[in-house]
Amino acid sequence: KFFSDGMLPVTDFTTRKLGFMDINGNIAVECKYNEPFIVDPYFDSGVSTLTRDVNGKKTFFIVDKTGIEIQMPATVYNMSQFCDAKAIVCENHKTGGIVYFVDTKGEKILAPLTRKNKYSVSDPEAPRTMNEGLIGFYDYTIEKWGFADNTGKVVIQPQFEKIQDFREGLAAVKTDRLWGFIDNTG
Repeated sequence: KFFSDGMLPVTDFTTRKLGFMDINGNIAVECKYNEPFIVDPYFDSGVSTLTRDVNGKKTFFIVDKTGIEIQMPATVYNMSQFCDAKAIVCENHKTGGIVYFVDTKGEKILAPLTRKNKYSVSDPEAPRTMNEGLIGFYDYTIEKWGFADNTGKVVIQPQFEKIQDFREGLAAVKTDRLWGFIDNTG
């Protein structure tokens, strides 16, 4: 476990519940959240994605550094951690599902990137997190990947079979079964 945005995840070993400690060693977020299944939670832009049971159902929350919570709708069945103040949310699993982005207040953003989704945020075709100002997204209508900016405007048209996120100005892309690199203009 590590500090992120000045916060360290901690576990109360009596209750097996998760909370956060600040850099002064004080418990800033009460240990009442479920232990993560796959990825340890962390703070980004002053918030973290956490879960706890509400009426016997796993419920997602956006929690700030003081423990103030924003409860996500009951239809949310999966949610990523925040990256550059954006998180990916999966909703309505039983009816086919949609995937969209939210800001640190839980408001839907980047509406052009809202997509139908098969499974969850770990679906290989789910929208990616933003890196270097661009978000990779999958267009189900043509079954290709493209990139959009932080407003949801498509910057690089969907044309790739597979993509990797941008790092140091380049992204690896696959087209016609060959891998190569593109810059942020395509």
